[in-house]
Amino acid sequence: MTDEQLLQFARAMLDAARPHLERSEPLRKAAGLFAQWVMGEIARIEAGDSAAAGGHDEIRRPLESASSASTSIAAPSSSSATIVSPAPSGGLPMSSALVPLRIGDTVTYVPATGTTAELGRARQAAQRAEGEASLLSIPSEGRELDMGLVVKRCRLKAASCRLGIQKRAAANESAMWYTTPGGVQIQSQMHAMLDEAKATDNCFLWAFWPEREPPSDEVFTACADCYDAMADAAALVARLEGAGVNVARPDVEVAFQFLASACSALRGVLRETWLTRDDIDQFAVHLWLRYHTQTRQIYVEHHMRLDDPASAAEMPGLRAGIRETLARLDNSDAHAKRIKAMFDKVRYHARLALSATADEREGHWSKIKAAVESAMTLGVRPGDARFGQALGTAIELCPPELAELIRLSKPTHVEDEEEMQPRREWSGDVLRVRQALRGRQIVVIGGERRRPAIERLIEAFELADVEWVELVEHSTGSAMMAPIRRPQTALVVVIIKLTGHLHAEEARQFAVEADKACVYLTGGYNPERVAHEAIEQVSEQLEGMMRSGAAAGHK
Repeated sequence: MTDEQLLQFARAMLDAARPHLERSEPLRKAAGLFAQWVMGEIARIEAGDSAAAGGHDEIRRPLESASSASTSIAAPSSSSATIVSPAPSGGLPMSSALVPLRIGDTVTYVPATGTTAELGRARQAAQRAEGEASLLSIPSEGRELDMGLVVKRCRLKAASCRLGIQKRAAANESAMWYTTPGGVQIQSQMHAMLDEAKATDNCFLWAFWPEREPPSDEVFTACADCYDAMADAAALVARLEGAGVNVARPDVEVAFQFLASACSALRGVLRETWLTRDDIDQFAVHLWLRYHTQTRQIYVEHHMRLDDPASAAEMPGLRAGIRETLARLDNSDAHAKRIKAMFDKVRYHARLALSATADEREGHWSKIKAAVESAMTLGVRPGDARFGQALGTAIELCPPELAELIRLSKPTHVEDEEEMQPRREWSGDVLRVRQALRGRQIVVIGGERRRPAIERLIEAFELADVEWVELVEHSTGSAMMAPIRRPQTALVVVIIKLTGHLHAEEARQFAVEADKACVYLTGGYNPERVAHEAIEQVSEQLEGMMRSGAAAGHK
């Protein structure tokens, strides 16, 4: 190879590697390590060092003198070989190892020198780069998918498969089937579908392709069922995605599982047709699921791998499950709308009561009271801040009976009195829990953020911080996820009386997934109460935190 050809090769390699280097810091570090090794090889060659010509003699040489040098040799694995050299004076032992280097989609192994910890970080960087590359390899159309378009195309494909069965039956009855009334109707429907497909982006009705032998009726029926199932699942996902913050995470997980099952079953049944390429909707949905399950940390248990396929026979049951889910969501939406209507009614009459005469005001108070009671019968808890928000300044003019009802519906803060007390001595429970939580963070779920309460918790347990997550009833609990998963979070405190049941369960689930201790408080949230419940509910995890803290302090 001439120098010019080598230069062209180097430029081509640089152009191929640059996008990956720009996206991945771990890859840049690994490439820098590789460059250092190459420069070392060049230096040895120019100096006439015979070791450079021996390939990996610089690695093998410590092996040959291992007994005399008292080196410790680690057994080579399939991914790397490590040779630990004698410790330099006053420093950590140095090692030589083969570490993975990823450039684009290619992985190679290069020699590197450093401490055991440094070599371990180099391998971890390559693993992180591999994980990033797997997501970056998904094209943008797989990350952002128009579910409405998927629904439309799948419905059309399902209808074409079923019409294909009718077309074959008519052709079997008569060679001149297209002249019969039934045949004319089939032809008309087919042309209408083809026209709709032409007007729809990337919609191929393979069932009507005249140059291929259509599959059996059984396969046609299975394809239609799978297309309809995927359309149903995509419509459910589109509905939840459009709901924004008002969607519960468990509903998203169920919808993703429905979509994964339909997608897997469709892929399997299409292999029994004449198609040789992936169906665009099946492939795009699979890419979309891969990307969003990983980036949003949503676990889909089944049918995301080739060795775990779904069956077309399961699709009728899957569609029934989707219908049940949609019915439940409809009921939930209707319930939320009824509650909203009650608060709107309170807000409307409170505004009128401010400017009404004394006699007129009585009628408004009566209607406000009825709306408040109706909201409570619909499940709105006493203490819901929306009552006070809806009444606004009119709450000051409430008659005694209504004022008492609203007052009782407000959350009681036992901690208020304690927050006004001077500094106190803490109990043994607090001191014990302090050993586990000192210097770390707790996350509080429920109610409104109260600075005095936060300061008391920080003082009692010597915390680095308290992160108080405020949630709106019937909204998603996704705001809890990041605080709970933070490395510095040691404990999650859920105030049951100020938190909806769904949010409480979500908080516990997030804590379990992040391996964090979670405590439910049924009473107040002062430090003594928190310490008592923590010892009662998560004493083993507290002991583990204390042991790890002691070990870290010993080191």
